Amino acid sequence: MRLFRRLAPAVPAVLLAAALAGCAGGTDAVDQRGGSDLGFVPGNAATGVLAVDRRQAAPEVRGQLLGGTAYDLGSLRGTVTVVNFWGGVRLVG
Repeated sequence: MRLFRRLAPAVPAVLLAAALAGCAGGTDAVDQRGGSDLGFVPGNAATGVLAVDRRQAAPEVRGQLLGGTAYDLGSLRGTVTVVNFWGGVRLVG
């Protein structure tokens, strides 16, 4: 019982060290960038840069931000912008 009481405080530290070791990189770590330096990997893991002459202007995107203020994507025209659309799905039935 004495041994358990002496070792008990070390148990959380050992568990934390084991958990952090699982987050470390290495030769077998997953490449989150798919071998690219773009920093974003789509679902099919294909990355690339679209030639300027093949790029299209973004469509008009306007809406309301979570804080309630109006937003117009056009205000960013001329700057490189990554837009992440998301939303909930609501099934009506």
